Amino acid sequence: MTNNKNKINKKRSNIFKTFFYVLKFVFKFSPKLYITAQVLSALHAFTWVLATVLDQNFFDKITMFANHETSYKILITALCLLFLINVTNRFLNGIVNFFPRACYEKA
Repeated sequence: MTNNKNKINKKRSNIFKTFFYVLKFVFKFSPKLYITAQVLSALHAFTWVLATVLDQNFFDKITMFANHETSYKILITALCLLFLINVTNRFLNGIVNFFPRACYEKA
């Protein structure tokens, strides 16, 4: 039983070693492309967070408008912000999914 655990732990440590070895290799030969891909991925993730927050804000504004607590201008502004962040999110999604393929074909 302990022999199996040692084999599993050995495989896990080898997986991590391999991951960091490949990471060093990629970073060594194309640091600009790697950093660009990671920054774009982080921005894409950030737009998902903003979309969630603005989605909640928009529905709160709808509730407030239904209760006559806010004006339609504020509701339209919230809708426009939600629309813009969703368009930005879809745009970044396309770039993040296309970028690795474009870098691979360039190499």
